[in-house]
Amino acid sequence: MKRKGIFLAMIVGLVLLVGCQNRNNQYEQSMHKAKEAIIEKKFDQAEDFVALAIEIKEADTLAKNYQVQLKAYQEGLKLKKAKKLDEAKAKFTEVTKVKVGSEKLVEYAKKELADLTKETEKDSKNKKENKKKEETKLWTKEQSAKLADFMASWGQTMDQEYQAYNPQKNVDLYGIQLPQGVLDGQMGMGVDGEKVTIEWSEDGSGSADYQLVEVYSDADTQPYLKKHVYFFAFKNGEGRVYVTQQNQGNPENVLYFKETENQALKTGFANLLSQQKKNNSEATKESSTTKTSLRERLNGTYYNESTNEAVFSIDDSFYRDIQSEKDYPIDQVTINDQVTITWDIEKFEEKYGPRSAGPGPQPFIYKVKSTSDEIVLEDMMGQTLIKK
Repeated sequence: MKRKGIFLAMIVGLVLLVGCQNRNNQYEQSMHKAKEAIIEKKFDQAEDFVALAIEIKEADTLAKNYQVQLKAYQEGLKLKKAKKLDEAKAKFTEVTKVKVGSEKLVEYAKKELADLTKETEKDSKNKKENKKKEETKLWTKEQSAKLADFMASWGQTMDQEYQAYNPQKNVDLYGIQLPQGVLDGQMGMGVDGEKVTIEWSEDGSGSADYQLVEVYSDADTQPYLKKHVYFFAFKNGEGRVYVTQQNQGNPENVLYFKETENQALKTGFANLLSQQKKNNSEATKESSTTKTSLRERLNGTYYNESTNEAVFSIDDSFYRDIQSEKDYPIDQVTINDQVTITWDIEKFEEKYGPRSAGPGPQPFIYKVKSTSDEIVLEDMMGQTLIKK
């Protein structure tokens, strides 16, 4: 009887062993299929295989980490497509932070981060260039409004009434519609006896000989042979006021202008231009000073607002990761709506050894939340970092 019990126990153990082996085989096959699907970038299939592996081994850490990475990576792709770049970076960074998981997904995520960094830097560069263009415009809407006030006042002193015109609203000067008549070539334009090219410009920039920014005329209120049309234009970046009273055609089919001799009008326009140049200079100087000041103020140690743990420190030479206790030699720091810290890989590997920078090393990027009192940053995971 005793021998029979022992034999029965052996059979049960053998069945359990075979069952366990079968489950292990099923788990290994599921994970293998998941890895193949990831390589082929069939992420939905990979998720199904990982879910099956977790069903077989509910407590398995590796499969669960794969599941976390797959979810974060696919969410990152959707956010990237929706142009929510900061949120996409947070998701891809989440993938790379998983210590024991899919190395292939980490590789994909790092490539996405590199692409997003380039795209962000490109957007930042474009914004910077657009802002610079805005700050250095030769002519602005604010100047246009001031010129309107000036022309109303100056017209009163001349006992004349001036109105503003543009390509959509033309004045009739003895049968020719201005400014459109010279802009579209119905008549040529001449200055001081020479034929020139002219174009309409909102800001004073352009490629023609002259950039026309404003047109004023008293033609609607003045009697015959007393009508004036004034062109406010730029040539090679210099603003001038040109006038015509031409009342007849000519064989050349050219409408001739000359620079106005009215000193008050010349001075009024020149004062507006002088003020704009001053504003451009001050804006450029202020922008440069602000960036220098921000770079200096950036130095210090930053703490996680929620946990009060030190995250990183930065000075003029190094970015230091507090957790890893590694110093990253700073190559460049760019500050706009975010802080981008690029580092010197060669110097880093000289200190910590070959390949210590890892595959596809990335810059450190933080969103700027505030620069009023102390600089407040936000990392790609949405954590607020405060300098102390």
